[in-house]
Amino acid sequence: MDIKKILQAKGPLTTSAVKRILVESGISDDAARKRISRVSDGIKKYSKIQFPKNIQLLYLPQHLRASASFRKAILSAFKETGAIHHHALQAIVPFGGLTTKQNFMVLSGCPADRKKKTTFEKLLKELVDSDVVSLSRENGVDWVLSNCSGKLSSKAIKSISIIQTIHELLFNPIEDWLKKNSLVSYNKLERFNEFAGYYWHLTAPSYLLPLIKKSATTTDPGFVVVDILPQNDIQVEHIKYFICKCSSCVYQKNIRPFLPILIGNQFSHQALQYAKENNILITTPRNLFGDEMADAIDNLIRILTDTAKFLKTADEKTILEVFTKIAKIEGKTNNIKGQLFELVAGHIVSNDGFVIDEIGRKICNSNGDEAEIDVLARRSKTELKIIECKGFSSKSLISQADIEKWFKQIKRIRDWVKNQALYVQANLTFEYWTSSGFTEDAESTLKAVQAKLTKYSIHWRAGKDVTKYAQDLKLGSMVNLLREHYVKDVFY
Repeated sequence: MDIKKILQAKGPLTTSAVKRILVESGISDDAARKRISRVSDGIKKYSKIQFPKNIQLLYLPQHLRASASFRKAILSAFKETGAIHHHALQAIVPFGGLTTKQNFMVLSGCPADRKKKTTFEKLLKELVDSDVVSLSRENGVDWVLSNCSGKLSSKAIKSISIIQTIHELLFNPIEDWLKKNSLVSYNKLERFNEFAGYYWHLTAPSYLLPLIKKSATTTDPGFVVVDILPQNDIQVEHIKYFICKCSSCVYQKNIRPFLPILIGNQFSHQALQYAKENNILITTPRNLFGDEMADAIDNLIRILTDTAKFLKTADEKTILEVFTKIAKIEGKTNNIKGQLFELVAGHIVSNDGFVIDEIGRKICNSNGDEAEIDVLARRSKTELKIIECKGFSSKSLISQADIEKWFKQIKRIRDWVKNQALYVQANLTFEYWTSSGFTEDAESTLKAVQAKLTKYSIHWRAGKDVTKYAQDLKLGSMVNLLREHYVKDVFY
């Protein structure tokens, strides 16, 4: 049987797959290996990836022209050979296929530098060179995007921004739990740190009795290492990277005893069983923190998934309860409260005669330009208000650069509005709401542009103005919420 004809019929194949086909056709194992080692006649060996056990991917030149099919062949080769690349790509799926490079270092299951192991930088280079992932940089942060569509179940969180939000949210309560239960040294917890040459979301020395090593004069601590997957219905394939990391650490010499913990929103039965078979502690926020905190996280996911829908049925008391519970979980950070500022803005304008049609809506205009609308509110068909929301710390002022960026967004959104039958006849107002304030340059720019506009209008509100607006509408709970969570140090 001719190898070239096999590749013409089946597409790119690994040398092990080709050998299997040859043997099944009646050729001996030794003869099949010799044929593969002497391939020529236009047959290529893919050199951008080093597969395990010296296995190679064979292909024909025409296969490269079908880039999507060739990428699929590479993915099949990863899975067939048990390459760490496969586990890394599966681990990024619960994050929606997009994550920071820092987080991908954890999810890759690769060491920073270890003999006879694929290092993280080598893995990333091979994936990029093969067009399996893409790299980008935004606001000083490096991002990794999978170019392969991973499957998520119907129960999974689909929004990448919500996944990232929940991931950030879970760090604080997990750290508190580890400290308060004396599992780790109180001030030694590190995020995105190394242990045994591998990267983890959390690491800390531990003086638990089973982990320490005592001598006549010293007590050496063991370690607790934690990874966090902010997703529902996590499958076996999504956690194999973690099992590989732990197994590799166990077989290293002179490694301190350690306790690995994998935490996720919710795991499939098969994933739980697989972790148990591999002696891994796997748990959820509900098991760790109880129903109240887990329900608060579930409610946050529901709110962020469809804020406008939540707003239609939520009263001030309900909104205040959400903020109170999330503030307890989030601690000193303000990332999530910043996102929930859209909810506050929507509630305030809904009490001023407006109907909230959209919150957090991504749009694409006729030119293919994308933009995001934080709050879209209308009063019948005559008035349309589109609000940009920035729930910053009250000490972080909106700059002139922020305003210039907003003007570009306005241009894109106006073009989109012109093609919306429900809004095309309405008087259009764009507003910029911030819980902080504006620099002098930003305010000067706003006033100069405002004076020239005729086809639409712009307005802006600093934190104290938003609070006064709520006061004028007699929204006492909103006023208290703003003062507690957003504008604490603003004088009234």
